[in-house]
Amino acid sequence: MCKVERLVLNGRRVYIAEDHHHSLIPWAEERMLLKTAPHVLTLDHHTDTLPAFARYDGTHAEPHEKRIDRADGEALRRAIRDLRHDEHFDFAVGNGIISSAAIFSHVNFSRDVNPA
Repeated sequence: MCKVERLVLNGRRVYIAEDHHHSLIPWAEERMLLKTAPHVLTLDHHTDTLPAFARYDGTHAEPHEKRIDRADGEALRRAIRDLRHDEHFDFAVGNGIISSAAIFSHVNFSRDVNPA
């Protein structure tokens, strides 16, 4: 089950997700409300920028598709189930859920897979 807290602070919607990749659900909800994919600001210990569905040897896991219809909530939940931690930014940018992200982190021990 996805645990996401939804708040409104100074008229802005704010989401706090307990697990990294569960943030995809509110990001997709926001994307449906907006004309363009939003920019994300995140605070974390590390950068969370591994390629989606990649094995540690750099090949892609089978048979999951990296591309989904972002309006399909069930496809998004299946993707969340199959994602490991630190892959959600690559997946979100690749599916037009977000346009880019600014990640403020303490350490960077994963490579950036997408300049956005």
